[in-house]
Amino acid sequence: MQVQTIAASFGLEDIKLTAQNEQERNLLIALANAGTLTCITTEVGKSVVFRAQSIMEEDYVSSSVSNSSSIGTYNFEMRQNEYHFFTLNFSANGGDLMDLSIYESILLQVKKHKHGTPIISLDLESGLELNPEQTSQLKVLFSADQTEKLTLQQYYYDVLFKNQTENKYYLEGEIIIKQSVTR
Repeated sequence: MQVQTIAASFGLEDIKLTAQNEQERNLLIALANAGTLTCITTEVGKSVVFRAQSIMEEDYVSSSVSNSSSIGTYNFEMRQNEYHFFTLNFSANGGDLMDLSIYESILLQVKKHKHGTPIISLDLESGLELNPEQTSQLKVLFSADQTEKLTLQQYYYDVLFKNQTENKYYLEGEIIIKQSVTR
């Protein structure tokens, strides 16, 4: 099997594994399905690129969203009854970083159904934080008390950005919950 590292903008390197035979290809498929590494290749074939899941306090997630009417999608997993923290980086169509400080409020809601009642609401006063040095970054924090409420396997969320002239949705997605046994 060939192994190649690929530089990533957030510090960790991605890993490209290339199978040399059918046995190694089956191993790649097993790795892609195991969840230890995040498979960032859209289709598992002879060559697959993985991103290590951070075991540190922060995960850096690059979410490219546009200033047009399209909404970016970011799906992620988190464990029930566990602290979960990550940073979202927002950029415009041309790759320029977005200035999220122009918004008076930012709201992230987690729901069982897209049009349901919020189970968790995060805002700039509780759970969301703009990085003052890099205003394109939005830090997201779910407390263990909040994730304990997530008893189903799947939830939906979106992020609403509001100021006096507009309400914009730049990001939405699904949250897959890994159930916990011990409380």
